[in-house]
Amino acid sequence: MSKRGVIVLVIAMVVCTVGGFFLGNTAQSLINAPGSKADPMVAQSYVDTLVGERTAALQTQIEELESQIAALQGGTAPSTPSSDTGSSTEPSAPVSSSASYTKVEITGNSVNIRKTASTSSDIVATAAKGDILTYVATENDWYKIKTANGTIGYVAAYLAKLK
Repeated sequence: MSKRGVIVLVIAMVVCTVGGFFLGNTAQSLINAPGSKADPMVAQSYVDTLVGERTAALQTQIEELESQIAALQGGTAPSTPSSDTGSSTEPSAPVSSSASYTKVEITGNSVNIRKTASTSSDIVATAAKGDILTYVATENDWYKIKTANGTIGYVAAYLAKLK
């Protein structure tokens, strides 16, 4: 083989190697999109979303179980949570609304503030242990409250105390 033939062969090998590298990386990126389930190096935001969804589901289960425990300790049967369809504008009528109470202190570590008086209702905010909220009314085993920023919601009575 001549010197010119060897040079052409070397150039062809370099071009094929570089082309194969780029073609392989392009194909691999199409198969495993960054941040997708198939990506071996899953993006942090994907993991945060999954953890957040699972944490919220577990928090709801914990609240339901704590509600049942509180009801059993109080000597009453636990109520079955009603499903929140979002069509109701106001929950059931208040059982009591006492002028002697003006504040609600959160006693649970991390408490969900819900749209209606139900553990299956949408979460509109959260409160931490020791937070003081404005008391509006008592509805069954729930306190209707107002947060400092004006959000109206409900906290389970066993996770707070009236002040």
